[in-house]
Amino acid sequence: MTIARVLLVGLLLTVSAEGQTVDPGSTIWRVDGTTLSTASIAVSDLADGTDGELITWDAAGAPATVAVGTAAQVLTSNGAGTAPTFQAAAGGTPTQIVAGDSDMTVADAGAGTITATVDASAIGVWDVGGLTIGTADATDQIILPSESDAVTPTLAFGDGDSGFYENSDDVIYVAHATSKKWQFHTSLFGSITARAGQIQQAASSATDPAFHFGNDSDTGMGSAGLDQLSLIAGAVEAYNITETATVPTHTVNGKSGSNGESITLGSGVTTFALTTNFVTLTGDGAANTVATITGGVSGQVLRILFVDALVTITDTDAHTADTVDLNAAFTSADDTVMTLLYDGTSWYEAAPRSVN
Repeated sequence: MTIARVLLVGLLLTVSAEGQTVDPGSTIWRVDGTTLSTASIAVSDLADGTDGELITWDAAGAPATVAVGTAAQVLTSNGAGTAPTFQAAAGGTPTQIVAGDSDMTVADAGAGTITATVDASAIGVWDVGGLTIGTADATDQIILPSESDAVTPTLAFGDGDSGFYENSDDVIYVAHATSKKWQFHTSLFGSITARAGQIQQAASSATDPAFHFGNDSDTGMGSAGLDQLSLIAGAVEAYNITETATVPTHTVNGKSGSNGESITLGSGVTTFALTTNFVTLTGDGAANTVATITGGVSGQVLRILFVDALVTITDTDAHTADTVDLNAAFTSADDTVMTLLYDGTSWYEAAPRSVN
């Protein structure tokens, strides 16, 4: 076959045979002697370009390229007749929803609300002004679902086994390493462990401690009033400490222990009642024989200072109510001190007498 004409176009040759009618564009010859159809050009037959460029057509319909964008830019339409370009996303960094490897659907629920249904182990959300998780009401707060489990607390940290969760309505627990440790409650904050420390929300009193123990809320430390400290056991004020301008005072089981009290026995009196732990005792001129001392509290230590030789204490081994079991018979003398111990029923002489 005689070659009638050869037209060099780039590296491609367009050939027609002499004496034949051939459309010059119908056959394209590669330099290796093979042909390709102008209606189907493989990507491998295109010329080399720039990594990241896209092919488009300009307003005249001629082939053109879209310049490479930068990280985080998105391909944006510029309208009919103008090639698209890579641009920053409108409004800055877009809201992203990142789910696990299961299904996720996002639907426009109207009024600018996006509802996401995610069947995944984790989801991360950025750039959200108001977010509700686990309920249908989107407000300007974050509402988490109730997960009543210390092993997988609702608001967790690190490896997921330490954090906060709602154990029951309005009761928040703190979990650590899968174990519940602390509680926030309407009336208190503290440990959930029996006999561990707790702090009461309400005001305390002489019988209702502000600082108490788990499972024992009526034992601890409270206050009977301004500048008063109460140690309370079983809702009973066992120890009270107050402060005056000069001398701090304290009360043990209702018995004041600062300056004590002075008692003068009347004629024929055989008993006296206590309000303190220390008594200065004066006998009647006709002398007194004391058989009982009332008002004692179990465990109380009583010291009596005698100022004369007019009082005899009866020694009673029977240990009947409020009687005194002495080391030996006793008649007072000036500046003699006796120490007694109360066991809840009767008194026992607890130390050698001091004759000063």
